[in-house]
Amino acid sequence: MHFNCEIRFLMQCILFLFLLFITASSVHDDLQSVATDDESFKLHLVQAIWRHGDRTPALNFSLNPDDIASWAEGPDGELTKLGILQQFRLGEYLRNRYQDFLPNHYSSNLIYVRSTDYNRTIMSALANLAGLFPPSAEEKWNENLPWQPIPVHSVPKNMDYVLNMEADCPLAKKAQENIWQSAEVLAIMKENQQFIDFLKNKTGLEFLTLHDMVRVFDPINCAKIHSDHHVIPDWVTEEIFEKIHTLFNISTTFWMSTPEVKKFRGSYLIWEIIDRMKAKSSGMEKHLKFYAYSAHDLTLIAFLNHLEVYSKSMFPAYCSIILIELLEKDGQYFVQLFYKNGSTKLEPLELNFCKSPCSLFDFEQKFSGIYIPDWKDACKLHEMRIEKTMSSGGKSFQVEMENFEKEIAAQNARSQAIGSGSGRVQANLQFLPHSLQRPFSNAQMPAQSKSTMFNPTPAVNQYYHQSAAAVIEAAPSRYTDVLNRAGEADAAKFTSQVLPQDVNLVKSRRTESRPTTSTATLATTFSSSSKSKAKKPARNLRTAGGCVWEDLSLNEWDPDDFRLFCGDLGNEVSDELLSKAFRKYPSFLKAKVVRDKRSNKTKGYGFVSFKDPQDFIRALREMDGKYVGNRPIKLRKSSWKDRNLDAVRKKCKEKQKLGLRISLANSVEFGMKFHWVPFIGLVIILMLNNNICSGTVVQQSPGELRLLQVIWRHGDRTPAMNFPLNPDKVWSEGTGELTKLGILQQYELGRFLRHRYENFLPKNYSSHEVFIRSTDVNRTLMSALANLAALFEPNSDDMWNKNLSWQPIPVHTVPRDLDNVLNLEAKCPAAEKLQIEVWHSSEAMSIVKANEALFELLRLNTGLPMNTLEEISTVYDPLHCAVGSVFIGKHVKKIHEDKHSIPHWVTDEVYENITRLFNISTTFWCSSEKVKKFRGSYLVVDIIERMKRKAGYVDENLKFYAYSAHDETLIGFLEHMRVYDATMVPTYASIILIELLELRGKYYVQMYFKNGNNSAVPLRLEFCPHPCSLEKFEKNFKDITPLDWFSACGLQSMETIAWKKYASLFFILFILSVSMFLAQMAFIISQRRSEERHFHTTIYN
Repeated sequence: MHFNCEIRFLMQCILFLFLLFITASSVHDDLQSVATDDESFKLHLVQAIWRHGDRTPALNFSLNPDDIASWAEGPDGELTKLGILQQFRLGEYLRNRYQDFLPNHYSSNLIYVRSTDYNRTIMSALANLAGLFPPSAEEKWNENLPWQPIPVHSVPKNMDYVLNMEADCPLAKKAQENIWQSAEVLAIMKENQQFIDFLKNKTGLEFLTLHDMVRVFDPINCAKIHSDHHVIPDWVTEEIFEKIHTLFNISTTFWMSTPEVKKFRGSYLIWEIIDRMKAKSSGMEKHLKFYAYSAHDLTLIAFLNHLEVYSKSMFPAYCSIILIELLEKDGQYFVQLFYKNGSTKLEPLELNFCKSPCSLFDFEQKFSGIYIPDWKDACKLHEMRIEKTMSSGGKSFQVEMENFEKEIAAQNARSQAIGSGSGRVQANLQFLPHSLQRPFSNAQMPAQSKSTMFNPTPAVNQYYHQSAAAVIEAAPSRYTDVLNRAGEADAAKFTSQVLPQDVNLVKSRRTESRPTTSTATLATTFSSSSKSKAKKPARNLRTAGGCVWEDLSLNEWDPDDFRLFCGDLGNEVSDELLSKAFRKYPSFLKAKVVRDKRSNKTKGYGFVSFKDPQDFIRALREMDGKYVGNRPIKLRKSSWKDRNLDAVRKKCKEKQKLGLRISLANSVEFGMKFHWVPFIGLVIILMLNNNICSGTVVQQSPGELRLLQVIWRHGDRTPAMNFPLNPDKVWSEGTGELTKLGILQQYELGRFLRHRYENFLPKNYSSHEVFIRSTDVNRTLMSALANLAALFEPNSDDMWNKNLSWQPIPVHTVPRDLDNVLNLEAKCPAAEKLQIEVWHSSEAMSIVKANEALFELLRLNTGLPMNTLEEISTVYDPLHCAVGSVFIGKHVKKIHEDKHSIPHWVTDEVYENITRLFNISTTFWCSSEKVKKFRGSYLVVDIIERMKRKAGYVDENLKFYAYSAHDETLIGFLEHMRVYDATMVPTYASIILIELLELRGKYYVQMYFKNGNNSAVPLRLEFCPHPCSLEKFEKNFKDITPLDWFSACGLQSMETIAWKKYASLFFILFILSVSMFLAQMAFIISQRRSEERHFHTTIYN
């Protein structure tokens, strides 16, 4: 009994120690709550969570009479002009409320804004900041534009488990599914079953639950807000809409209502906010005053659910906001919360677990049970490879490619066994990310394709006109629109490029009464000599490998069309994707991919039909070998033989009447009788490919610009590094921040791009045509915003504020530590080790030795060891920021000469030598082939993959993709192109232009480099002519990236890190437990010995 008590006491001690260990970091002296009306509270930190502004529909139902594609901003939940104005007003509201707390000017040390990676939330944040921080007199960089760029940081959707309440988490998804199957939800469904059946009938939604009510409410609500331009279904009366609205509001109360769901949805946001308040209260965070989250209704609902205050009447309208204020009184800290639902009045949130204002300690303790140390481990997610998120590569990709090749080889083997014409044509596999080798999921689908989820574009399209791209022409504008040159003239110039008798052969009409009796007769279908009265022949006959069969998949084709056979189609090519490739031809009728009836897998070929023979000819000439999906297709005129010679002769006579030249008309019948039709077809294809038609050489037409990708360096900045003995260390903007001059430089660069590509780029910003990516650094984000302010100035249609000629355009980012595409300093031990070897190489050290006198001077005056060439940048950077020159228009101005000076020992000669050595040092940054494998390779592959997707009609709408980055980013790219030297160091606002051109169905790459204010000059590649074919360009950079970024860099996977973290924790607990056990045993033994001595003493006495 005594021993059991000791064991129980020991277990209690261990349990107490465990609880003490995990809560020790949360211990706080604040134990009291205080009344709200005490004016002695001091505000220390404001954190805000707002919902984006008014947007276009993000969801739709099939029977909606309002075409969501008709929304000018885009159909995928894009921010409207009204939404921009709402957020601007919300920013002004925050300025008025916190006028005495927030600074009058933006400061990167005081302000930080975070957004989800959605256009509407990033644009909302930008509009809000425009109202919150209008530029002061000293901040103005443009007298005509009262706006300043302020960075908004984001995290890719699949990585964002703080703000994205739909981030991948199997356990959360399962818990949410359980909610929708709960008795309470089913009871509501049963109560409203008649109304739900009514909605099913009217919307065309086959499955409609309480969870799906958003699909009905969202498009109708958006149309009601914009009823002057959009149609509301006639069956939607005010009473019906109110009932839909009520059911939708009820559904929102179930979204995150259970503890299981709340553990994964919103818990990270809660704890990030708490940790920031703790850092502020402890003095660890001294400067930050305002932290904002730009997010969604789900984000606010999750937060309110955690506070246990959410109800159906609180659904966040557009621009709703939650304010979390950190107050201090007598050294103790408190939390006060407010909620402003749309345009309603700001109201305090009364918490049932704590009186407002709530002590920070009590607030933290309330949520201690939902803390998750590791998201992926808690969600049971598989290892997330960074290279899959931001670039191509990866072991799983290689495995998929190998399986893909085996599948194609097997299909080709089967095709050869059956005979030619029934399988795909073998082609070289192209290097593409695995996401393009299978049908797109909702998450993988490109932005411009998501609208087809609810309004899929039909494969059959009558005379669809696609707006033409631009072509390269002469100055003053480098590119001019070819839309005005399209028309009958284009069709006419192709008249002589194919044998007319072959056109007539293809155009001949099928006859249902044509007799046939045997396979031999079928083999001579074009002959009219057979007069057998056998039964009516089967339609749509095919022949291959000596066999003849009826292909029922062609039953719905127009009997008088012009049809192309499309071979070598990849698994990802659908009817829709094949249609997209040929829609630019006015008389395009239909595209169909032939599939296996049982497995529904593609057989590797398909057909495309046209009404006009000229379009048929142009398509055959221009599209052969062009990318559709992830590989170039092989075209030939369809060889199906359900045709008739009489119809062919009739067509020939019709063309003769029209005055069309048929020089070889007599050879048609002769060729058919002797089965020379395949030979004639081969001659025609050879003629087309060699641009020879009726003895005439076709002149080369200028290539059409299809895609523009650019990489620019940020504008002028403050020093990003400094040396210890520099007397000039204080810059008001902060370290490495963009200056007013830098903003102006980028604005001018945007004007340059607009002028150069005036006839190619859209006049107005479009999320489907334009995408901007930046490193997650303030100066690059601000540079991108300034550039876009000039590149896409709002016109009358885009104006949302007559006093501000500016519109918010989203710039997307990836966290620096994970950005192996643009950040050439991303953590990678293997690359860092290789770079150290480069700096200590004999070549680099010989330069140091040759300039020993200068290095000795620098050692004495900078406080740096100055042992390698790498350190020269630490000296050069602050000096260059203070005394370097920059071109503004045609004038030269000294940078910051009025505010900053240089040390007395820096003479003109010394500065020139430092500059010369810095320029030389940049040639060592990415010169090693081993280093280039890690630095810049992912950017090259990212650019190539985008060009291939454009060529394959996957990113059909995309026109402009920009990277806002750093000098080392541009240098890394130029090193990969093998053109970089010390004379090409990218100055501020330098840019690389990468153009994808199309010429006769083939794609070419040409590049230009504009160094600062200099003119753009072409980059001549030693491995490829200018312009370079896309195929050759891609081949040169095959397999340049590591298969696995983590393993190649020597980094641990997230699972390994998590395992080690938990292992360390358990090891510490184990040691503590053992120590406690030993201490307890020692105490027990000591007590027993003491009792024994006492016992013996008593006996003897």
